[in-house]
Amino acid sequence: TRPAVFDYKGNSLEFVISEHLSIELRELAQSEGVTLNSLMLSSVAVLLGKYANQDDILIGSPHANRDHYQTGGLIGFFINTLV
Repeated sequence: TRPAVFDYKGNSLEFVISEHLSIELRELAQSEGVTLNSLMLSSVAVLLGKYANQDDILIGSPHANRDHYQTGGLIGFFINTLV
C-alpha cells in the first residue's frame, strides 16, 4: 500500500568494480557501438525486468539537449528527462 504521506527521501549505494571488469565493460560498449552509460543503464533495465517479471521497463535518464553547436554557448538549464 502507498504511504499516507510521501517523503521523497532517496538513497544511494556506492560500490567499486575492479579495473579489469571496468576495461571489459568499456570494450563491450565500444564493440556494440554504445556509450558505457547506455550499457550500464540497459543492465539495470534487464535486472529490474527480471525482478519485476515484466517485459517492458521504462527508465528516465537526463539529457542535456546540447547536441547542436548553436546551443553550446547559451546559458541555461536545458536538461530534460527522456525515457
